[in-house]
Amino acid sequence: MVEYFNKRVMEQGISSDEMRAVCVELKGEDGELEGMEFDVVMCAQAYHHLPSIEDTTKILAHFLKPGGTLMVVDLAKNENGIDFHDYVGKLADSGATMEDVLCHEAHQAHEHVDGNGHGHGHHHAAAKHGTKISHVVAHKGGFHEHQIRKAFEEAGLQEFQWKIAGAVQPLRGPRSVDLFLATGQKPE
Repeated sequence: MVEYFNKRVMEQGISSDEMRAVCVELKGEDGELEGMEFDVVMCAQAYHHLPSIEDTTKILAHFLKPGGTLMVVDLAKNENGIDFHDYVGKLADSGATMEDVLCHEAHQAHEHVDGNGHGHGHHHAAAKHGTKISHVVAHKGGFHEHQIRKAFEEAGLQEFQWKIAGAVQPLRGPRSVDLFLATGQKPE
């Protein structure tokens, strides 16, 4: 995915100095990413997969310039979002492995435009044989505003804002789910 993104950027005449994707495990420590800081850091449709949104928010905030903004888009928890990942939850609760999920997916009668039904990859191909899947969707159904606000405040971000940005119709289910946009600013 990173190589594909970088190739597409280059094909558009944008230098890698101006924009490029990297794949690294960040810890929020000085010296990472060659000391770079950013005006905006955005994380879309990933928070519900992360075991600790508090830790992740602190790491992302670390890379903001003073006055920079963290933007997060993810599932807003409501009656429709609760069962959005229900089949994965049932498999996880049963002790299923990634191999079980892949077999389940292969036998479904529907197709997914992007391979997973909601706009981002889960890197199933990289899963090891026997890997338990309980971690794949750590926050089934998304988040309430207070959960995201708490993570932003613990990361030292200010001027928190939350709004429902729109609704999407997942390919797995009859009901649309709401997406939120949350923003917070690193103090100057």
